[in-house]
Order: sequence, then C-alpha cells, then structure tokens
Amino acid sequence: MAHLQCIDLWTSFGGNTVHRGIDVNMDGGQITGLIGPNGCGKSTLLNVITGAVKPDRGQVILQGQDLTGMPTWKRYRAGLTRSFQGLELFERLSVRDNLKVAFGREGTDDRIAAALAQAGLESVWDRLPGDLAYGKRKALSLARLYGRSASAVLLDEPAAGLTADEVGPILNIARDLANAGAVVCLVEHNMQIMAGYAAVVHLMSAGRIVASGAPAELMSDPELAEVFFGKGR
Repeated sequence: MAHLQCIDLWTSFGGNTVHRGIDVNMDGGQITGLIGPNGCGKSTLLNVITGAVKPDRGQVILQGQDLTGMPTWKRYRAGLTRSFQGLELFERLSVRDNLKVAFGREGTDDRIAAALAQAGLESVWDRLPGDLAYGKRKALSLARLYGRSASAVLLDEPAAGLTADEVGPILNIARDLANAGAVVCLVEHNMQIMAGYAAVVHLMSAGRIVASGAPAELMSDPELAEVFFGKGR
C-alpha cells in the first residue's frame, strides 16, 4: 500500500503563519479525511503537498521518496495527483474525449468504458460537458483520476455544491481509488460525509492538527466538537 507523510510543515504568507508544524501520516487503501474551520489551512496543505506552495520548512514524503523541493510536474510523475474545487473541463470535447485526453497513452477503449461506467457516465458519453447537470460534470472531473495508477490522490471538497443524491456517486470514485491501494486525502467540511467514507480523520484548527481518529471517535468528543463548531468556525 502507498504511504504519504508530512513532517513538521510550517508555511507562512508574509506575516501570516498558515501551518504550524503539521505532522500527518496517510495510508493507502483507505480514505483519510482532513476537516476543519474555514481558513485553517486545509487547501493550502494540499498546495504544499503538490508543490504549488513552498513551505518555510518541513518535508513531504511519498512512498519513501522525499518530494520536498521538487516541482509540481516531478511530483506528478512520482505518483501524486489531485482535484481542484474548479472542474477544469474541456468544454468543446465530449465526455468520452475528456477522459481520453486525461488518460493519455493509457486511454484504451476498455479503460475509458470502465471509467464511464464507474462514474455513472455511460449514458452521456457523447454529450458535451455543458449539457450535463452539475453532479455529472463533477463526476466527469473526478473520473479523469481513473486514468493513471496514482500513489496518492488529493481531493479538495469534491462534494461541494452537490445535492444529497449526487454525493454518493462522487465519493464512490474516491472509494474506488482507495480500494486500488492509493492514498486518498479528502478535504471536506461535512463530518457526516466523513463518517460515511473516511477511515481516519485529521482535525485542523489554526494551522495545526489538533486531533486524529475515526470519525465516530471525534464526533463523540465534546471538546473537539467545540473546536470545530465553536468560535473558530
């Protein structure tokens, strides 16, 4: 199984310290949740892991390889990939062709057909993204992650803006990726979603990991409920 580790990460922008010694381990084969109030540094942590933001100090280790200092493209080649809150689709290409571009050389007909089926897109394979409901557009955005055998996948609020009926199919994609052995880090605000999908959740507040454990364990702790639902929110 894959393994992703952040060691003593400190990040600042000007005089604002965003991360204060982040230490976190994420194992493959399961979904690891990252939750916390707005502005606590969750999305910035994904940017640090992918190399879009340089930390002041600390390390990012994937599969025993130190990614610290590597440019983003080298981290991608090392097996790291992510989604963004924006969908970034090719609006003039069909659903199928969006996947074909994303899969590159690995985009065989069989692999694309399997990804369409897994993401619930087989009935709209020939449609343009602009013709789809938002939930289907989001599914297409994440289905592109099926195109490579990544060691680690970082998902930045994939359920944002979705109805209750749309959330399940989207997060089943995350579950598929984890079942294939990848590290899957899910950033989310909704602890109920975490309870349904994440094996371990790390709770962030003010740039620190303040607690880690199973979702039910964190939800039952009144002090942690105050951290998440109190003044910091």
